[in-house]
Amino acid sequence: MGNFATETQPRGFAIDPLGRYLIAAGQKSNAATIYAINPESGALKAIGRQELGKNPNWVEIVNLP
Repeated sequence: MGNFATETQPRGFAIDPLGRYLIAAGQKSNAATIYAINPESGALKAIGRQELGKNPNWVEIVNLP
């Protein structure tokens, strides 16, 4: 167990179906960060960040064919 700093006032997050990535959106930061999840320890490593519109509300991961 542990904790990791993320976006300001995280409001939405999702973990991909294979458990490899977590995406967290911050309501006050107006951005989302994608983290790789270490399969052994569960530790998160930020691998990207995207600016979003104001007050992002949720994260949804969609599998494309």
